[in-house]
Amino acid sequence: MVLHKKNNKKIKLVDSKIEEYPIFCFKYLTTNKDYSFKYFQNDKDLQYSKAIILDDIIKLQGKTWLTLGMESKKTGFETIAYNQLNFRPANLDLSSDTKLIVFRINSQSWRLIGYKSDNFKGVLHVIGFDFNYSAYKH
Repeated sequence: MVLHKKNNKKIKLVDSKIEEYPIFCFKYLTTNKDYSFKYFQNDKDLQYSKAIILDDIIKLQGKTWLTLGMESKKTGFETIAYNQLNFRPANLDLSSDTKLIVFRINSQSWRLIGYKSDNFKGVLHVIGFDFNYSAYKH
C-alpha cells in the first residue's frame, strides 16, 4: 500500500500480520437452530454455553493470527471449504470454495466456525457452531 503526501512523496506502509489479533463478530451467525445458540433449549444450558464460548474466545484473542496458524488444529485452527457446511450463514453469500476457519472449543468437543473478513483485518465473522459434529463431515 502506498500513500502520497502533499509534496507527492510516496510513503510505503508495511502490511504485517505479526501483531494481528482475532476480533470476533457475530453479525452473520446462522439462524439455523442446530448451529446457533438456539441449540440450547433451556436458559441454564444457554447461559452455561455462552460462558464457555466467551472464555474460549478470550483465550483465542490473546494469540495472534500468525501464532494460531502455526499451532495444531487442537490449539489453533483448521480450514474447511464453505461447500462442506450443512448450514448457511445469515445474510452472507460466500462462494463454494471459500475457506472457513474452525476453532475447537469447550475442550475440543464443540467447533466455532467463521469466515475471515476480506474488508477488516483480523475480523472473524462467526457463522455458526458445531455442538454435535453435524455441521460438516469430520
